[in-house]
Amino acid sequence: MVVKDLSDKDTRKKKFQRFFVMGVVLLVVALIIWIIPTVFIGSINGRIDLLELKSSLTQPEQEMLTDLQWTKIWWETTQTTVFGPISTILLAIGIVLIAYGLVVRLA
Repeated sequence: MVVKDLSDKDTRKKKFQRFFVMGVVLLVVALIIWIIPTVFIGSINGRIDLLELKSSLTQPEQEMLTDLQWTKIWWETTQTTVFGPISTILLAIGIVLIAYGLVVRLA
């Protein structure tokens, strides 16, 4: 009977470790997925600001500004429709896994 209790505690500890690690990995992945479009949008905004500071733009610079504005719109739309929901889902799953691991450990 004592051996069974030790093995049960070891199994709980291993389950907790697995669920905790999987949850933390999902949280980190969700954070990275959430940050990626934010970084790109910030970079595009910086380039747009640099071009807008010039008093007159050449034709290639004007085309570059237009392309950057469209690219910014695409990244903002993708952030809202793809990256945001995916990161939210992964975040929720990660929190559930960590919580389940804690319940298994404490039960």
